Amino acid sequence: GAIQIQNTGRTKTYHLTAVDGISRLPDRTTLRAEDSLEFTLTFVRIPDDMRRLHVGEGKYDPESGETTWQFLDVELR
Repeated sequence: GAIQIQNTGRTKTYHLTAVDGISRLPDRTTLRAEDSLEFTLTFVRIPDDMRRLHVGEGKYDPESGETTWQFLDVELR
């Protein structure tokens, strides 16, 4: 699914606009446990006063048989 940022009320979505340093589907970037990788994800600008957000990989749909990752209530400092 598409990577996106949402406000905590899930009423506003900020979409990914650019990716640098990692593959995009259908290609994949594979790492071993001891590897590290520097990459950049660029999103539509969020409001300056937005301090809590959700970031994740689309919406979870159990019918699709796929899983997604989600980081909920991320606090910006």
